[in-house]
Amino acid sequence: MDQVNYQDALAKTVSQMIIAKANVQAGDTISFERYLQDHIVYYTFKPGEAYSWTKADVVMHAAERAHFRLVCGLIGSKVYRKRHLHPHVEMFLDSAGSKGIQHNRGMVLDPHIHGVILLHPNTRTRFLEIARKQGLLTHFEFYDIEKGSLANLIKYCSKYLVGPKGWKDDEADKYWRTFDGKRR
Repeated sequence: MDQVNYQDALAKTVSQMIIAKANVQAGDTISFERYLQDHIVYYTFKPGEAYSWTKADVVMHAAERAHFRLVCGLIGSKVYRKRHLHPHVEMFLDSAGSKGIQHNRGMVLDPHIHGVILLHPNTRTRFLEIARKQGLLTHFEFYDIEKGSLANLIKYCSKYLVGPKGWKDDEADKYWRTFDGKRR
């Protein structure tokens, strides 16, 4: 499968998974489109200046720690007993130059994470408080259907994963993480 087809397939699969989970959460309370706009967040996470040129796994580990702090802040104590409240998170590593020739696997220049979060309805308000107060996320904004499809947003987030040189099956776990509250 070539690069473009793979990225399309990845974006479609991930967006369908998020939409299916959102559909279960939304129920019949409000329009589904409105629910998506209120509960899906696009974000960027930068681990800091110390990580300006580093290995991909170090950045992913820093993002995982930030994710855990976010979940603890959202849910409080007994995080592992309240897995149903965990946000569904798709996070992808990105680097300066990931759209072009400068794409380099391994050592990453200006590493950062792009991701999508599906918030549980009971944690949305708390998320806003934590995201603004603790500064865990460099940038975040709620999903806007008017700006494009969820699949296109996932494609943007995953551009480093696929890269101009194409996909390598053994590299997905280095550049992409899914957190959904399920035990692994």
